[in-house]
Amino acid sequence: MCWRTLALSIASAWGISLSTQATCAVLADLPLDQQQAAKCMLSVVGAARGVTNPSLRFSASSSSTGAPIHTFIGYTYHHRSRGVSPRVSPQEVEITDIIVSRKGMLALGGITSDAAPDLDDNDFGMLRITEGWNKKCNLELVVMTD
Repeated sequence: MCWRTLALSIASAWGISLSTQATCAVLADLPLDQQQAAKCMLSVVGAARGVTNPSLRFSASSSSTGAPIHTFIGYTYHHRSRGVSPRVSPQEVEITDIIVSRKGMLALGGITSDAAPDLDDNDFGMLRITEGWNKKCNLELVVMTD
């Protein structure tokens, strides 16, 4: 459930009150071109080998007028390499800047070893996923690996 406004009030023994607001967002709150890019990117993630539970998450702050809605893709990655631990890894990637500009750079930190020689598998499938984003979603992403 997405609550549009969550208000928190804390009163101390001295009668001090603290109040803050947080706002969440939904896909329909994004401009149409960003909605289309986010849905395309989600479909690529969902089709990637070893991925389950693909999802989109949105977050906005009520304190910043005109601030972008932060958009995230989440998924669970099941590693193929036996040497990778843990074998199942939940992932979340912020895609806000990517869906706004349709380009960007991703720095991945995968390191290969004899036990885990597959760089893409060590990077939670992101090499294949970003390749799919570039082809299917017409993005211009550059991937850098350590």
